[in-house]
Amino acid sequence: MKKILILSCVSAAIILFFNGCGKSAVECDTDDVKGLVMQIANDDFQKTVEPMKTINPSFAAEFSKQWSEQNPKLVNIRTNSKDDELEKSECAAQITMDNGNIKDITYTLSKTSEGELFAEVSGL
Repeated sequence: MKKILILSCVSAAIILFFNGCGKSAVECDTDDVKGLVMQIANDDFQKTVEPMKTINPSFAAEFSKQWSEQNPKLVNIRTNSKDDELEKSECAAQITMDNGNIKDITYTLSKTSEGELFAEVSGL
């Protein structure tokens, strides 16, 4: 009887332990996150170039070409804070270009109600 009681207590403790481990914040430096953040940066850049197309199409085209040729990369990624319960992370990084330009950014990561990755980027 004592063995059954001890086994039951141990089993309950293990279940409670693993039950609490189900949620975790999104990591700041996964390939999915880096791809999403750079996609947001590229989209933001294109929104900046869009008005130029009506004023000076050749300049806008050259400006867009230079952005892609400068090979922008997300580097120096840091986790500023992490909340496993909310599944949310606050991150910082830099976007570097081949010409030496550096842009400091921050981004917040979370999951949608459907479980999809969601990012909000500041500093672009």
